[in-house]
Amino acid sequence: MKIAMVHDYFTQLGGAEKVAEELYNLLGQYLSHHLEQISHASESHSGEALLGFYIREWHRYTIAAKYINHLFRYALRIERGRHQLI
Repeated sequence: MKIAMVHDYFTQLGGAEKVAEELYNLLGQYLSHHLEQISHASESHSGEALLGFYIREWHRYTIAAKYINHLFRYALRIERGRHQLI
């Protein structure tokens, strides 16, 4: 997704703060559901296979967390910029 598209999304839906709040709530719901799935999937592993499973999932988590962090930091910058214009 291009930065301009993200900017337009944040600014057209009532401001970055409102969008970020909605995304934050949806992210919480998604993570709860996703963690339930991971927990269920981990039950089929044991020993070294379980360790490998957790290593893969941790790697995926850290990459996703970085992207999410960038998204919310961008929303904060947009919101701060909007307030400076007012």
